[in-house]
Amino acid sequence: NDGKFTVQIEDCTGCLEHIEVFTIINVLGEIVYERSNIRTPSLAIDLSTHPKGIYFVKFILPATPIQVGAGQKSSDQERVIIKKIIID
Repeated sequence: NDGKFTVQIEDCTGCLEHIEVFTIINVLGEIVYERSNIRTPSLAIDLSTHPKGIYFVKFILPATPIQVGAGQKSSDQERVIIKKIIID
């Protein structure tokens, strides 16, 4: 891709309602793009001014209740999704 793309999350309960943090990181670990509190089902991204190469897209989604064991309290755990993209 040329650095311009749209990110859309589908079929993920609660994902379309709110993405807490959306980050794009280069191979050196530098954050090249970041947005918080996204409340839209799709997000247009333009990295065409950044060098060609491999980048990682990281989504942090809202915490969801998780049962930790019989007789124990439930715990909230963030969901993190990381995907690789290549700009060429």
